[in-house]
Amino acid sequence: LPVTTQTGDIYFQARYQNSGNGTGDRGVYRVAGGQTQRVIDNAPGRAWPGLPPSLQIGKPGEAYPAVAFNERRRVALEATITQAGVPRESVLLFDGLRWRELRGNNVVAARVVSGMNSAGQVVFLAGGLPFISDGGSATALETNLPAQLAGATLTWLPGGSINSAGRALLRYERSGAAGMALWTGERLLLVADVAAAAPAGNFALLMPETRPALADVDRAGVVTTRPEADRSDRSAMLNNLDQFTFRVADLGPDDRRNTADDYQAIYFGRGQ
Repeated sequence: LPVTTQTGDIYFQARYQNSGNGTGDRGVYRVAGGQTQRVIDNAPGRAWPGLPPSLQIGKPGEAYPAVAFNERRRVALEATITQAGVPRESVLLFDGLRWRELRGNNVVAARVVSGMNSAGQVVFLAGGLPFISDGGSATALETNLPAQLAGATLTWLPGGSINSAGRALLRYERSGAAGMALWTGERLLLVADVAAAAPAGNFALLMPETRPALADVDRAGVVTTRPEADRSDRSAMLNNLDQFTFRVADLGPDDRRNTADDYQAIYFGRGQ
């Protein structure tokens, strides 16, 4: 943050000066029609529609780790929620009327994976598994894996993308090797996998890569994994035609970082 929507709203995070209201000092704000509006902040004891007033949403002195939103003023964010002095990681979604704490298979969500599309859907992790939801029921995305990943132990990562039809590009690791899969609305398709040498066998790194910058290839740029950079319906890794693009990198034949034979390649594909 800050970023803007198609309708001209601007979202940003900011500190505010505490004026005796407990320990709150950080919030997410929206500028609309020239007016600054509070979306949420970490002051204890505030009343947020749909949430108990005893919650503190966010840690004092810390920014919210991830925020996603759309042009209909729906918002999802990662936050540490403190209730009765006990903190827990959570993902909250505002559906236009109320805030909801997202869950997958009755497990509280912990990470935001993608941006938010025009329907208010967002991809998140709960119990380490990926789900998609608009604040209602959540759809599990790992229930129908591609044959290449059957039986594999996958660690799902942030840095995905979602389009307006609810299809999603997801990142994962298995045995320390990176991969990427496409959710078609019914099943997952393998897009790229270092261990499976797909789509080609001569690369070692799959981007976007989690910040900080890549440890192995200095010359490789980094696409941020923050969901507010996944501009659903606008500019993202996955567009509304189910087309996607991603980059790979390798150290080259000398297997040494930041040398002349380091290289990158850009792939473009489509889910069918």
